[in-house]
Amino acid sequence: MDTVIPLTKEVFTDSEIVSKLAVRRTKASLCIKNALGNNLANIVFDALRVPGAFFSIIMDETTDCSTIKQLAFTVIYFNVESNKVETHFFDMIEAKSGDAISLVKYLTNVIESKEIPLSNLIGFCSDTTNVMIGEHNSVFSHLKAALPSIACIKFPCHLIHLAASKACLKFPRSVEDLMRNLGSHFSRSSFRQEKFAVSSFFSM
Repeated sequence: MDTVIPLTKEVFTDSEIVSKLAVRRTKASLCIKNALGNNLANIVFDALRVPGAFFSIIMDETTDCSTIKQLAFTVIYFNVESNKVETHFFDMIEAKSGDAISLVKYLTNVIESKEIPLSNLIGFCSDTTNVMIGEHNSVFSHLKAALPSIACIKFPCHLIHLAASKACLKFPRSVEDLMRNLGSHFSRSSFRQEKFAVSSFFSM
């Protein structure tokens, strides 16, 4: 916004509205957080409050630069108005405890604080840690006890990473060294990249 507004005033010199614009980074951030952001979030919340508006939730833990644990939530649901399955950011909260019971409470409190029926939750997605999807005393096991029809979907990226890591252990060390050296050879030299691109073009 610090760049866009001055540029807009230079382009639209005959506009009285543009000449009165006084929006910079701080004001724009507040407008997005306190006005536009809340309105967009309420659209999602209103859609999920309808009885029978089933949705799935993706839950993951993260740690910010100050080592504060946070929980991020994303919802997937069928939007009747757009006639499409949509994915939207739902909420992010600080987590003081990382055990299964506390995580379930955080999850249910987040949903219920939006006045969304918990019975609309039909799918749960997370990483493959024991605290999330373990057979006993996990977030999913507690959700399953409260919502017997809920389905669990594991993050495919975690499973793919584990499978790829195990497969790579079967390769000889020379293959790993070759791939690492190839990457280093080209990443540190624009001349080598250009030379490789030209030679590849003529070899086709």
